[in-house]
Amino acid sequence: MSHHHNDHGSKNRLVITLIIIGFVLGCWGYFIECDPHQPWYSSLANSVYETFGLFELEIPYGFIEKTHHHLPWQLEIARWMIAFGVLGFVFGLLNVFHWFNLLCNRYRNILVVAILRALFQKMNQVLGNIWHKVCTGERFVFKQLVRLVNFTAIIQSSKSKNFNGELYIICGAGERGFHILSSIRETTKNQTVVVIEKDATKQGLERFVKKGALLIFGNALDSKILQKAGVLTGCTIFIVTNDDLVNLSIAGELQKLVKGKPVTPEIKCYVNHQQNGFYDRLNQLSSDRTNLKFKVKAFNTYDNAVNKLMESHSFTKDLEAVMRTQLTSGPHKSLRVLVVGADLLGQTILVKLIQVLHLAKSSPVTFTLADHDIERKIQQLYNAFPILSETYCQKYSEHYAFRSEGQNENELLNYWKIAPLKIDTLLSEVEFNYDLVIVAIDDENQMLLANQLYSAFVAQLKSDIFVFSSEKIELYEDIDTKVQDHNSFTHERSIRQFGFLRDSCRLEMILNSDNEEYAKSNNKIHDAKKPWDELSMFEQDSNRYQGLFLKLIVGAEIKPLLDEMFKIGLLNQEHSQAGKSILDDICKEHCRPSQAKGAEKQIEEDFKKFKEHEGFPELLGRLGKENLINLIKSSHRRWNTFQLLHGFKTQQLDDVNKTSYDKRKDELLKTHSCITSWERKVQVSDYYVNNFKSGDTKMILNALYNELTLYIELKKKEEY
Repeated sequence: MSHHHNDHGSKNRLVITLIIIGFVLGCWGYFIECDPHQPWYSSLANSVYETFGLFELEIPYGFIEKTHHHLPWQLEIARWMIAFGVLGFVFGLLNVFHWFNLLCNRYRNILVVAILRALFQKMNQVLGNIWHKVCTGERFVFKQLVRLVNFTAIIQSSKSKNFNGELYIICGAGERGFHILSSIRETTKNQTVVVIEKDATKQGLERFVKKGALLIFGNALDSKILQKAGVLTGCTIFIVTNDDLVNLSIAGELQKLVKGKPVTPEIKCYVNHQQNGFYDRLNQLSSDRTNLKFKVKAFNTYDNAVNKLMESHSFTKDLEAVMRTQLTSGPHKSLRVLVVGADLLGQTILVKLIQVLHLAKSSPVTFTLADHDIERKIQQLYNAFPILSETYCQKYSEHYAFRSEGQNENELLNYWKIAPLKIDTLLSEVEFNYDLVIVAIDDENQMLLANQLYSAFVAQLKSDIFVFSSEKIELYEDIDTKVQDHNSFTHERSIRQFGFLRDSCRLEMILNSDNEEYAKSNNKIHDAKKPWDELSMFEQDSNRYQGLFLKLIVGAEIKPLLDEMFKIGLLNQEHSQAGKSILDDICKEHCRPSQAKGAEKQIEEDFKKFKEHEGFPELLGRLGKENLINLIKSSHRRWNTFQLLHGFKTQQLDDVNKTSYDKRKDELLKTHSCITSWERKVQVSDYYVNNFKSGDTKMILNALYNELTLYIELKKKEEY
């Protein structure tokens, strides 16, 4: 024991000696470079003060310039002696902490071993950074060492019995990573968050430390780095580097790492992607069932931004106004949407809207996509999604079974229409006839353009102008003017920002928890044979889009009817009787599985809650059978659109085994028999002895039921 104390004392004396000699030499070096015209005592005081700056391993750049980058030999020796002295002091503290922890907790000896191992393994990187910082005279933050110690401690603890709580790992210390960390910290202060960053010199790392994150510097493509981060102990990992290919590669490496290894609890992997071309590969990763404890989901911050927009009060109010017009106008009333900006952001928003905005009327939604170089950018869109091209759409429908019975018009082209437009032409328009306006430009020009549109067409605006902005931008003073539209309801028009990165990177947006229960219920309605957790990412996303469609479109469609109902009460016998008749007709026409025994009894059970719910028959009576059928058809159009945009095509009935229901789709060839017109679904149903129309019918009826229930609950709360 005395021998140990002698060694420890010798080390302390050496450290103190280095620091003292270094401090004296530092004062000497600064003193000889002082202005000879100032008093000696002033020069001495300045020299002492500047020498204290050496303990931060920093020499002022102005002093380096003054000496023409050639420091006095005294100062050159001093900064190295102080650097080694400080490092010796830090390691001396670690030694003290080691003995303290041995007394307090027998497991803490892991810490010292982990520190030494990490130091040796990271010597080239960490010590290389120290060398760079010292030699260039730049500031070296001592928190780097603290991070390393904390990180190794937590990883070793996670492998011990002492580890409690969920582990979060973030790959990429950029803006997305920081906002995800902030969202985690809003939920809990105690959960462990490890951030993996390749660049140890990256700006802004200190804010991660302030949020309580533990940083490790290394390449997340290295399986050793992932293991050190504790992925095999179970975690929720967010892969958010600025490169989609890197994100995909990290997810692939993680899958290889966990394959065949017992992982308890499960690993939830969320991969950010902006480019459209990586979705299929991510879906393949999610479809791999060799390890059910490893789950992959893709997310897109642009996509999340549009979700947030469509769930906003202002957007739903504007859409509800269009629905009011739809219900009272002729069949050719269409929704016109203007998207300004045709880069990746604008394309993402456009594709998102195409998958959701399917109105009850048969007329297509017209999307105008405007940009300066619109010809080139619209071609990029068609290359990524060929089905959106009118030429491709026509050829596809001629070859496959998509033409409606008794109709000559191409049904695919009746889903949507895309009209390219130059921004200069847009600004020179006389009539601004758009129902919804979205400025989707991810740079400093978006607010300027929004202001131009607002100023030029404020009197003709039918909706707010929604402007994408990753960070809040101050609005121009001259757009404070508000106007009222000329419809029966009043609504002030203004410029509204959406897309804040802090919102689109919130946990509930990434996890999609707000829409998850809706999506799971959709899966049950379709009588899916696989439980939710066993569905691929593609199958889950299909249900999520359906849930968003139901909440947005169906909700907006019947909101005016619900308002009208509650003005005069729920006891309207005429509408109620009409609704019951509609339910009986729908049961007979759409919900009877072909040749199924006991079908009628099952139908009665399925529809019992609809007939007995207070107000539901009346709601159907007010909606009318035609509008109900249109909503059901729109649900099928939405499903078709999702499949087509992801590369699926119609499967010809002659090419499949008629006796097998499972052969209705081919995952490898990406074909599905139900991708067809609503009328031809009858033929497909007979072919597979399964009524494929029933799923869409029950989906819409359940959505109407849920909207009515929520509406009644809100009215009861208002009364109280």
